Amino acid sequence: MTPTKIRHFAAEAQVLDAAELKDITPPKRYTLLLCLIHRAQIQARDDLAEMFLKRIARFHVQAQQELELFRARHRALTEELIDTLAQMLRVVEASPSDAELDRQVKSTGGAARRLGRVARGL
Repeated sequence: MTPTKIRHFAAEAQVLDAAELKDITPPKRYTLLLCLIHRAQIQARDDLAEMFLKRIARFHVQAQQELELFRARHRALTEELIDTLAQMLRVVEASPSDAELDRQVKSTGGAARRLGRVARGL
């Protein structure tokens, strides 16, 4: 049976009440009811798929918002790490002796320790 015919029979069965269905011969009645059930199943699957897609879209939007919040929270931390690294590179570029380099790196206000703590926390 073609999908158009099934839709037509389902629509016909939907407008009939129980008394009118009883007056129809059993083979035609069963056909109408089966078409109606088939169309109801199709509609139910379509509705479920639509609800699923809406839920996934909502999860996606929420995840995007959380990602932006995460990025904003860590942006300052990243900038601080970059500044600390830049300070250390300036010290290294001056090419002091190893002992002088060690002293200057340690005197960067604990930046190396902060860098280590942050790197372990990420």
